[in-house]
Amino acid sequence: MRVRCWALIASLLWIGSACSRTEPKPAAPELLRTATIKDIMDSMVDPRGDFMFESIQQISNFRTRPPWR
Repeated sequence: MRVRCWALIASLLWIGSACSRTEPKPAAPELLRTATIKDIMDSMVDPRGDFMFESIQQISNFRTRPPWR
């Protein structure tokens, strides 16, 4: 009976200590720098706009166009 009592107490202490552990929270990442509106426009908006506007082309074939009069 005493062995069971000590085994029960030891297992409760072991389970209690395992449940009470908290893992350390990861450190918050440091910000490298703050971006201005100009930085955002130059790095994100302007290249996408250039892609859109440069994707439009006018193709003309001088052989099929009627001559100017």
